[in-house]
Amino acid sequence: MKRAVPRKRALGRGLWRIVATLAVTLLAPVNILWAQPEATRPLAVPDRSAAVPGRVGAPEALCYQLMLEPADIPLRDSGVDQVHSACGQRTVRVQSRGSLGHDEADVHRTATGSVFVALRVQESPGYEWELSVRLADYHHVRNDPKARDKVAFGPVFLGTARLFSGRLLGMRAVYSPSVRLSVPMTNTGHDVATASASPAFAATVEVADKLLVHGRVAVLLWGALATDDPDGRVAFAVATDAAYLLTGSFAVTAGSQVQTGWYGVGLDHLVVRSAIRVRLARGYRIDLAASVPLAGAERTDWQAQLSLVRDL
Repeated sequence: MKRAVPRKRALGRGLWRIVATLAVTLLAPVNILWAQPEATRPLAVPDRSAAVPGRVGAPEALCYQLMLEPADIPLRDSGVDQVHSACGQRTVRVQSRGSLGHDEADVHRTATGSVFVALRVQESPGYEWELSVRLADYHHVRNDPKARDKVAFGPVFLGTARLFSGRLLGMRAVYSPSVRLSVPMTNTGHDVATASASPAFAATVEVADKLLVHGRVAVLLWGALATDDPDGRVAFAVATDAAYLLTGSFAVTAGSQVQTGWYGVGLDHLVVRSAIRVRLARGYRIDLAASVPLAGAERTDWQAQLSLVRDL
């Protein structure tokens, strides 16, 4: 006969487990360095035939449940800071994104709208590949009484990630170092050629049934390749998200991100973000995400994103 655990003690253990998971998830790069080979192994391609919607089974199934990925809404209008999950994907997604912002002196008000298409595949064991493009970008800038509009295309992004599975604090986890590059001269929104890169490390931990915690550290590199007046930016970001599957067809996520360096020394932003996901028929799902900066020099006031995703 099992001994009953007092309710307060069980709640305390649960809270401690979540707090410890957040800390260890962000320190996962250190864990990777000393983990034994049997504890850290390449993640195989998920067997979708054995997966059951709404359940988490083998390590591959943990990543198969893409309803529990973090909110993937970036702040930069080019998408250079696109959030990447530690779980490999085989998806096609179309994303429509809108935002409102201001300039440094709070004189100009801006409204933007973008449409992205992204393909991610995980055909070979332990690797993910990405091809994405911003199909259209619309900028409306108002400086009363004047206003101007601008339409642009690009950039095109190429990305790859290495996928591992292991354990953290006795819980199943996956890890993923990745890099995402923009193809130079594919962004018509600038008068000169630009390029960007985003190396990152992400980790996902199964805290409880249908509850995953994500952590991510990333470096953002951007440069204008003008020969007479080159320009560049470097930023460092740390993020964490939690995702919970309410039903087999409905999930919610919430998270935050801290970034520094994009606007110089100091805090760029402390952002909170959230998303809801609804599973449709035939492998389709709809994601609705939003983010709001709470502090820092960030010039984006708020952002919303609607995604149509097809799981392959």
